[in-house]
Amino acid sequence: MISGTFPDPAIHVVCAWATDYALTLGQVAVDSKSREIAAIPEIFDMIDRENTIITIDALDCQKSIVTQVIDGGGDTTCAVKDNHPKLAATIAEGF
Repeated sequence: MISGTFPDPAIHVVCAWATDYALTLGQVAVDSKSREIAAIPEIFDMIDRENTIITIDALDCQKSIVTQVIDGGGDTTCAVKDNHPKLAATIAEGF
């Protein structure tokens, strides 16, 4: 049983994770008045993106984030949902 006082609200953290090595490359706490989208560019500044594949969930599939990965020499895969209807339709047409 864990007891004690915990911060309210909870601290949210964005992590860069190296899957092959089971290693966290960096972490950035998300500002309580922000969302993780604002923390992702910060963590990208901390890591080398060259020759990497970075996976991004649908919430963070943003042009600026994808551009930062590509400009850093990496590639990305993004989960795309109907929150980006034009992009989702273009991808669906390709398949």
